[in-house]
Amino acid sequence: MKKIRLLLLLCLAVLVVLSSVVIPASATTYYYSSGYELYKDGDSNGWIINSCSLEDTEISLPGFLLNDNVTTVGGNCFENRSDMSYVYIPDTFTTIGAYAFSGCTSLSTVDFGSNLNYIYVGAFRYCDSLVSADLSDTQLSLIANAAFYHCDNLEEVSLPQTLQTIGSNTFAMCPKLNKVLIDRNVTSIAQNSFANSPNVVIYCYEDSYAHQYAKQKGIAYVLIEPVIPTEHPTEEPTVSETEVPTQPETVEPTLPEGYYLGDVDGNNLVESIDATLIQRLLANLGYPASCVYEHGDVDGDGGTTIIDATLIQRYLGNLYVPYEINKFITE
Repeated sequence: MKKIRLLLLLCLAVLVVLSSVVIPASATTYYYSSGYELYKDGDSNGWIINSCSLEDTEISLPGFLLNDNVTTVGGNCFENRSDMSYVYIPDTFTTIGAYAFSGCTSLSTVDFGSNLNYIYVGAFRYCDSLVSADLSDTQLSLIANAAFYHCDNLEEVSLPQTLQTIGSNTFAMCPKLNKVLIDRNVTSIAQNSFANSPNVVIYCYEDSYAHQYAKQKGIAYVLIEPVIPTEHPTEEPTVSETEVPTQPETVEPTLPEGYYLGDVDGNNLVESIDATLIQRLLANLGYPASCVYEHGDVDGDGGTTIIDATLIQRYLGNLYVPYEINKFITE
């Protein structure tokens, strides 16, 4: 009987201790509104659209929720929505996540908000009905790898003055692309940004990075004549058509050799398959011989581990990663 009493007292003491432990609530808040699932991290500014159940072919994204901005189209949010033909992105948005509109084969028109800063990996790849992408009024600084990859009918792209980086395969496999306007502030264009887009013509300023890139890669270009300040400073820049080469120059590329951090399979894209390949390696399940697993060491600890696979998955999900995944590493 005494043993039973002691056991009961012990259980009661454990319950008292447990009742005093405070379990913190999740730092992520979810909200459902008008067909949208949104979430907000405790330390972030603005809501992220996680998914959308609307079946409309024309969609205007919400700009505000509960007195706060909606700022991000989450990764894979509208992926493979083959029925969607139009999307309006309000000025509150700063980010379009990885593969957000990938495979939206009927998407023909996108109105981009003026405060857009980032377009991440594969955001508009395989958007076969997209004819033009006017980003000139945005605040875009980065277009990541394969953002407009394999857009079969894309003809014209206008990029903003704020843009600095164009990633790998960003405009690759776009057979009808014939005009890309690149401002003088761009300082990085990946080696294969326009791979297998044979009709592309780069509109650029003389001696700019884009101009040098076009000459190195043998891509046709048109030089934009800078506007001389007058009493009417809003006058549009003029274009000198005489600078279009009749035949692309055949200067041998001199861009550095290297790889993209996290690109295990060597296709110049950081994708979920790279994380999967790392997991297969660690589980001894077999993998393609062409894989270079050293390229998956994103945390730089000297080995490719499950932590690296997790970091890649976080990067693709637009979650914070304290490493420069997708950075071009020269060898």
